[in-house]
Amino acid sequence: MKQDETNEAKIEQLVFALLACPRIEDAAKSCRMSRATVWRLSQSPDFQKRMTEARTQLMSNVVTTLQANTLVFSQSCDDGSEPPAPTGGLSAAKKKTARRRRRF
Repeated sequence: MKQDETNEAKIEQLVFALLACPRIEDAAKSCRMSRATVWRLSQSPDFQKRMTEARTQLMSNVVTTLQANTLVFSQSCDDGSEPPAPTGGLSAAKKKTARRRRRF
């Protein structure tokens, strides 16, 4: 039973790391796991179920945020006023893109 609890905690940690990190190596490092352990855990049905649920929830949150932002923007355009200024998210994306370009 103790082993099952440990695996569940590792799976949960791995799911969040894989959602946050672009590469498996980065996710493994952030979880302090080897690639072999990541691969072994990723083969379990419990991991696959949790990963699917987490991705679905993440995408749902993204869609909801986009819909809300679109609504705010369209309402501001309807009343003739200036649209709201973009938030810091755009500049963060530009910085990330610039860092990726420097790698090549």
